[in-house]
Amino acid sequence: MPARRQKKPTSTPKKAPSKHDYYEASVQEPEAEIDFMHQAFKALKRPRPVTVREDFCGTAINSIDWVKAGPKNRAIGVDLDAELLRDVAAARVKSRLTEAQRERINIIPGDVLSDALLAPALKADAVLALNFSYWTFKERAVMVSYFKNVRRALTARGLFILDFFGGSDVLVELQERRRVRKFGGFTYVWDQHRYDPVTGDYLCKIHFEFPGKRRRTASGKTSRGADVRPPMRSAFTYPWRLWTLPELRDILIDAGFTRVEVFTEKENKRGVGTGFWKPTRSVPADLSFVCYIVAEP
Repeated sequence: MPARRQKKPTSTPKKAPSKHDYYEASVQEPEAEIDFMHQAFKALKRPRPVTVREDFCGTAINSIDWVKAGPKNRAIGVDLDAELLRDVAAARVKSRLTEAQRERINIIPGDVLSDALLAPALKADAVLALNFSYWTFKERAVMVSYFKNVRRALTARGLFILDFFGGSDVLVELQERRRVRKFGGFTYVWDQHRYDPVTGDYLCKIHFEFPGKRRRTASGKTSRGADVRPPMRSAFTYPWRLWTLPELRDILIDAGFTRVEVFTEKENKRGVGTGFWKPTRSVPADLSFVCYIVAEP
């Protein structure tokens, strides 16, 4: 019997989420980052930023959202991974921004230590180093060089904004799991895989797990079935150095910054963050905390 002619599909199959999609859904909050940036500029009495440079930009989601946030906003995204910028960030720029908006974003495959970023046309009102990516620099001299380059790339009234996490739990080799509802549900796993107290070497990983959907059995109980998606082990690996706040503040001053402030989030009576941040001179010795470091040139 002759084979039947296959019907052409009526629609393109939906593309499965990539590890970068899962990362954005579980880790990144561009709206919150932009909101904090405005709070920092206001608290330090700086004019509203227009041009923002995002170092270690990855998929460039913060740069993209900054351009979308205002008709005059301009963004510069920098990352050493040229393949990631070409295959992932460029696709996001094309799909999430209009043609006019795309004229206000510049994605640069390059090293944040390069003097090429000091060109006058690349001056920025704010430079962001988020998701602790700057911990990739393990030597103090290299970190000083990076901070010096950032200072020279800022406008006179600009700010350098970094995020930081600390507390006694950062010294512990552990895994933390958090359920995320997007993309049919998945589990984000933060893995503090290895820490060497002598060298400060700090190996962290991100895994994604996909437990099946809950279903009700004949007895009325619920169970979770198997998920056809295999887990993504070591989806992202970070060979960092574990830095402390005093070290980084000293390095920023040595790099020529005139003022360094630490911002912590205000909490309500239940200890839940409110989204409002304030400069602080001291924080409790909690098991873990997240803050921002803001430096003025």
